[in-house]
Amino acid sequence: MPARPGDPAEAAAQATGWVAASRPASASTRASAQRAWRQYWQIIPLAVVLWALDAVDKFRAGTQAAGLLHAPVINDISDRLGGSVAVVMNRWTSTHPLAAAGATAWYTVLHVLVTGTVGVLLLRSGHRSFGLHRNALIVSGVIGLVVFWAYPVAPPRMLPGYHDTAAATVPIFHSLLETKAADQFASFPSLHVTWALWVAVGTQSLARRRPWRAAV
Repeated sequence: MPARPGDPAEAAAQATGWVAASRPASASTRASAQRAWRQYWQIIPLAVVLWALDAVDKFRAGTQAAGLLHAPVINDISDRLGGSVAVVMNRWTSTHPLAAAGATAWYTVLHVLVTGTVGVLLLRSGHRSFGLHRNALIVSGVIGLVVFWAYPVAPPRMLPGYHDTAAATVPIFHSLLETKAADQFASFPSLHVTWALWVAVGTQSLARRRPWRAAV
């Protein structure tokens, strides 16, 4: 027999049905949120590698002496391979403030900011290549860490004939961070170049239009 309008029994049954129907959706939403947060745990191994890259010089005796000894050797090899253009560029930026500001911005801020942004976008996009890009970034960091430990190299700014562009452009960065927090003898291999290449490759998975991919 159909229930009458306003029948308390019918109202209770409907309410029970609504609650039952809403439970799977709520559970599914919570599970999706938990999965979304769990995926960010993948950043932790990379964070550990990044910390180690900046701290490695503090756990190796004689880093400064070895780095200053190795730097001229690497610089000479670089010159033989055509790297002498770096001196020309360094001297040019020292007399062109706008170019120096752009180079310093990349070296001090954008190097990390752009790489991190592309990494988060890859993670949030759910692109199937994310795991490959994540592993490439971690492995390249570990390789750099091993080389920095085994063969520390001072940066060119510590060699005669080079200008310290970052120190001249942003003195506070040089005095507060570059000479204290960062590993100054981890210039070979250059992770600035490595990360820039990683960004260019990783962005190919995000940019849908060919002109954007080519530009990146």
